[in-house]
Amino acid sequence: MQATTVKTPTLARPRTRGEGLTLARHSALVVLLVLLVLAMALAACKQQAPPPALARPPAQVAVATAVKQDVPIYLDAIGKSVAREAVSVQPQVSGRITRLLFADGAQLAAGDPLFTIDPRPYQAQLDAASGSLAQARAALAFAKIELGRAAELVATKSIAQEEYDTRKNAVATAEAQVQQVEAAVETARLNLEYCSIRSPINGRAGQRLVDPGNVVTANSGSLLLIQRLDPIYADFTVTDDHRLWPGRFVKVRLLLDTLPGAVLVPAAAPQLSAQGPFVFVVKQDSTAELRPVKTGQRQGDQVVVDRGLAAGERVVVAGHIGVMPGGKVHVEEQARTATVASTGNLGGKS
Repeated sequence: MQATTVKTPTLARPRTRGEGLTLARHSALVVLLVLLVLAMALAACKQQAPPPALARPPAQVAVATAVKQDVPIYLDAIGKSVAREAVSVQPQVSGRITRLLFADGAQLAAGDPLFTIDPRPYQAQLDAASGSLAQARAALAFAKIELGRAAELVATKSIAQEEYDTRKNAVATAEAQVQQVEAAVETARLNLEYCSIRSPINGRAGQRLVDPGNVVTANSGSLLLIQRLDPIYADFTVTDDHRLWPGRFVKVRLLLDTLPGAVLVPAAAPQLSAQGPFVFVVKQDSTAELRPVKTGQRQGDQVVVDRGLAAGERVVVAGHIGVMPGGKVHVEEQARTATVASTGNLGGKS
């Protein structure tokens, strides 16, 4: 009988604490190596060139060419229109206004009748003065007759020399009386003429300050203001066609000097930034250059560029919002440029 060998299974020996720590360190090292490989792979991916981005299309702009010409230098100020002649019409005699012979705002000529003051009291004064003048002239004539008689008698010594001198003095007194009454007649005649008030100048009538029936006093106040409107003053005489009126405020431009060879661009070209005004200059390669400039006085739709731009350079006048310094621009055709420049706006192509 053959003997059989039976192997008894060996039980596994449990790991010690030091062996467990070694295994954990080995696992951590493996994980660290894996992470390092992944990081290197990601870095390699980042170093690859990015796909090309879409290029920015050229900005649609309108341009204008700077020009060179002589420019007047002027001073703007606020002035006031002043009538060349202004007359305040006042009564020269007292009385009641009986007639009004003009309309407010009427164009008057010198000598045109304006008002009539009741002339009857002044006519009566003239008649009385005329009667006194006739009486004084009669007395003078009689005194001269008596002086002639006295002259004949004194020659024959029929009367005393004293009597002759008395008659001669009576003639001189009568002559003085005639002169005095003549002056009274002339005064009465003038007062009667003053009852008819006429325009002293050519001009436009203002608003009347009295109506028929009002009683006025000599030199007491104005009845009417008349102003001559052609020509009219605004610090200097100008032709007006009645577009300028006394008292109206006007803008006055005084030419001081002429700036020769000034560079002009449309007023829409200069833009304002935090560093000051600038323009976009379109270069030969259709790129835009941001150019700081110094602007001067405005001339209508154009403005003077004192510094930073030369005549002949093209500047953007519309479409600024889409322009980038150094970026490409597309200049619209001439017809569209004129339209855009006038509106100050630019859209895309249709």
